[in-house]
Amino acid sequence: MCIRDRYMGILKRFRTMNIFQIPHTSDKRPQTFVSIIDASGSMRPFWPALAKQFNLYVPKQGSITITFDTTPILIPDNTLSQDINKHGGGGTNITNAFELMDKKIEELDKKQVITVLFVSDGQDNNIDSLERRLKQLKGNQGRTITFICLGIQSQFPTFLSMYLRELYHNGLPSIPALYLIEYYS
Repeated sequence: MCIRDRYMGILKRFRTMNIFQIPHTSDKRPQTFVSIIDASGSMRPFWPALAKQFNLYVPKQGSITITFDTTPILIPDNTLSQDINKHGGGGTNITNAFELMDKKIEELDKKQVITVLFVSDGQDNNIDSLERRLKQLKGNQGRTITFICLGIQSQFPTFLSMYLRELYHNGLPSIPALYLIEYYS
């Protein structure tokens, strides 16, 4: 079998595969993509790959990017540096990042359709008070929000993604509460 025939066979099988993808919206309202990216020290081993993929695939226009460790940082050009220390690199306070996101969402027109991408390993400096602090967040504020949580490693606390989804997500119900990357290679 020649290489061309092998390639055509693979291509034919690929076309018939059903690969889950986040659905495209036919909604004509303005859209904003919000990213909340954990830049704490525990994310250091994953940061170079995360930054590379983020910079390749996340839109630079119509986006809001927040990185955080104990302090959230608004990234004006929506581009992540390969150096995690420019975005944090210390401890972790998840709720501080969401408080900043709540403020940025308040500034948007209520007609905006918002997609939120939260990427984290879920480690917080004070996990015992995390649930109490999460309850102080504002949530979707009557806006249309699709909430996507990308958990890094198997220790990601599922209660975190479930609670944040309940608080923010009012988009398609078929989108799961958590996409988990259990192993990274």
